[in-house]
Amino acid sequence: MGKMELDMKQKDKDIINRTLKLLDDNEETGYSLEKKGVLKSGTVVITQWKQYRAKPSTDALMQIADYFDVSVDYLMGRTENPRINL
Repeated sequence: MGKMELDMKQKDKDIINRTLKLLDDNEETGYSLEKKGVLKSGTVVITQWKQYRAKPSTDALMQIADYFDVSVDYLMGRTENPRINL
């Protein structure tokens, strides 16, 4: 583990990786989400996630889920179905 890497559980890393994959699949960046008002300080936040220096907050996960029309459960790996079941 790198000096700057936060000692986090594998499930937290899985949440980060799934969220980053969603961004990549949709050709979005921290900068673009920041400009669209989805995430405050999106560039910094996403960079910290990529380096495992910070975990996504509940608010950040909800904002990303809402923006991409997926469930927070999907981002958290609790389901493989990205769609919200109402």
